[in-house]
Amino acid sequence: MKKTFLVALLVAGMAASASAQSISEASAKYDAKEYKASGEVYEKAFAKGKGSTTDYYNAACSWALAGNKNKAMAYLQQAVEQGYSNLSHLKQDADLNSLHGDKRWKALVQELEKKVAAIEAKYNQPLKAQLEKI
Repeated sequence: MKKTFLVALLVAGMAASASAQSISEASAKYDAKEYKASGEVYEKAFAKGKGSTTDYYNAACSWALAGNKNKAMAYLQQAVEQGYSNLSHLKQDADLNSLHGDKRWKALVQELEKKVAAIEAKYNQPLKAQLEKI
């Protein structure tokens, strides 16, 4: 029983390491301005069930820079659905400029604005304003 458990643990660890390596490889390809290749590597990692909301966002950036608006919008949508909430970054990120004229962009931004508003409704607004000034 212990041996089976250890083998399963080893296999799981190797899979996690390979997935992390895939995400690292995708990021490296992005840094090298190999945007299409970066997007493809992200897709392979996602197909294995791996990836954080930030990874989906970064995949969207790669695809937007590679000129594939459909994939970029699909990955942005997935990022938002999985909990991505950095609205200000999304709006100002130059990687996504090519999407601003797309009719889906406005709907995505509005969806995220509603999610952020719902989250921030629970905040202490006077304290939030004070912290933002600091």
